[in-house]
Amino acid sequence: QEQLIRTVDAQLRLQCECCHPDGPLSDSLHDTCLAYHLLQEHDELINVHDWYQSFSSICCPVKVSSAKKRKGWKIRRLCC
Repeated sequence: QEQLIRTVDAQLRLQCECCHPDGPLSDSLHDTCLAYHLLQEHDELINVHDWYQSFSSICCPVKVSSAKKRKGWKIRRLCC
């Protein structure tokens, strides 16, 4: 398991400045790394739908104009 952690831990592997181990998850992470970090945040048991929603909110954020927000528009995300 330690080998797997070293393989998917982007900050440890790449030693990049954009992905801080204690900071928020970044959309610059590789999808596999992002999915793994989200799984680690939720311990051993997570609802797959919740996990996907967390992943897609980071990977594919929805941008809604303030005019659409005032009108109550709901935007569905079709990416990821």
